[in-house]
Amino acid sequence: MRTIRILPALALAAGLPLLGTLALPPSPATAQEPDASYAEWTLAGSGGDYTGTMTLPPAFPAAGFTSDSRAPASLVSGASNWLSGATPFGAEFGSSQDQPYVNLRPAADNADAPSTTTYQFASPTPAGGWGFALGDIDADRVEISATDPDGNPVPAAGLGFQEAFNYCDASPRPSSVCSGGPAPGDPDFDLPTVVVQDESVTLVGNGLDTGGAAGWFAPTVPLSTLTIVFTFQSGFPVYHTWFAALTRSVSGSVVVDGDPLPGAELTLLDPGGDPIASATTDEGGDYQVEGLGPADDYTVVLTVPDRYRPVGPARRTVDLAAGDADEVDFALTATTPSPGAGAAPGSGAGEPGTGVELPRTGGADRLTALAGAGGALLLSGAVAFTLARRRRLPG
Repeated sequence: MRTIRILPALALAAGLPLLGTLALPPSPATAQEPDASYAEWTLAGSGGDYTGTMTLPPAFPAAGFTSDSRAPASLVSGASNWLSGATPFGAEFGSSQDQPYVNLRPAADNADAPSTTTYQFASPTPAGGWGFALGDIDADRVEISATDPDGNPVPAAGLGFQEAFNYCDASPRPSSVCSGGPAPGDPDFDLPTVVVQDESVTLVGNGLDTGGAAGWFAPTVPLSTLTIVFTFQSGFPVYHTWFAALTRSVSGSVVVDGDPLPGAELTLLDPGGDPIASATTDEGGDYQVEGLGPADDYTVVLTVPDRYRPVGPARRTVDLAAGDADEVDFALTATTPSPGAGAAPGSGAGEPGTGVELPRTGGADRLTALAGAGGALLLSGAVAFTLARRRRLPG
């Protein structure tokens, strides 16, 4: 089965500072982990005035963000601090090892100067299939809220809070963060306290600097914005943010009169109607595209080759919000005789350059057709005749 390639992502919304920014791409996920993708990031600016972008798989709406975090804010590679596949977030989206994340801080290191970080999505997010985790919630507190596509506050339930966890309570775990703590399975791991209000969820650290305290969310309604308010409690607090989304695939086949059609061209359109992938079918007439974001209203478009017409639609809408879409199939039928069809055995008809005699109805004279490239019969002029192909005899 041939896997189709994803086209490069379009530039993000105008006004986001892309020149001179730091960009960290994610590493490929391993085959043993869930089909998922962690975010790509950019970050620019200085203390009190940071901007950046967060990008998930194709068709997932890109986000620009602003933050008044004090310096230094940073993008981190994920090589030394990460979420194991044995953590709750990692079980859903795979390990975050070597996947980038962003570090942000309060506006100032006092309780009266929280920082506010707001993610603005280019279009509403899907109502499922993605999530975010906030880590190192100990000497601080973090409040999460959001707005829907109409600009209204999202109820706390729609934020999809899942659970508090400690990513040191897992194996494997990042030694740089977890070497001084208890062993996995110990009941004494630090966890943030969860406070649920009508339109927000707050994770409250225990006030001391520990390691690995975290919480994660999987929103269940479309979001337009996501806001994180981070407040100092003690020391020099910092928090980490990971975004991830499950990835989907589309697969199917193309046949002509029931037989596989190799080399058929297909285009995948995102929910906004923009092309994001292209493909050709393999020798068995099959195609597949992987690595797509969870969303509905994708469209697969078949380019109908010359000399064929579709049997049924040549465009099909697919919904990947809840899972993969297979059997997205297309059927064609030939509009002209197949190359060489109807030739008498041994006549050579259908071979390029071979002549075939066609008797005219009601007359003794004949027409001669020449087989072109691929064996298709070529006639010049419009002559009414009864098609009766016959072998051309010597003499």
